[in-house]
Amino acid sequence: MRGNSKANFEKQRSKEIARRMYALRKIDTFMKSNDWGVVDGFVTDKRTGLVSIVKDMEKDMNQIIKMPVDESVNEAIEQETNISFEMIGKSYISVKGRKLTAKLQFKGNDLQDVVNGKKKKGKVVLASVTTK
Repeated sequence: MRGNSKANFEKQRSKEIARRMYALRKIDTFMKSNDWGVVDGFVTDKRTGLVSIVKDMEKDMNQIIKMPVDESVNEAIEQETNISFEMIGKSYISVKGRKLTAKLQFKGNDLQDVVNGKKKKGKVVLASVTTK
């Protein structure tokens, strides 16, 4: 049952994306035509108008938020020990292991300040992890 509702949701989501892409192509065509007399239709049309698209996106977001977390999400976590890291510049660390690669970019001199004991906390402004 759960798999069927997920497949149904994916099918509906694909249709919604196709509908929105169609609306965006219409807007692009309209913008290129420089015919501003029909703007109202593009904004307020009940099926393809911008207002309708924004409302549909809000409904989709609410539906996604209410979906239960799939157990397979927890299984995707990789753990690796004794990984070497490399400091690149003053605010960037790259960690490369057999199973994963992580990159962290710190704000300003936060990394150096924490390592030198000037601060206890710092801020990571960009973090990325990829698994192999």
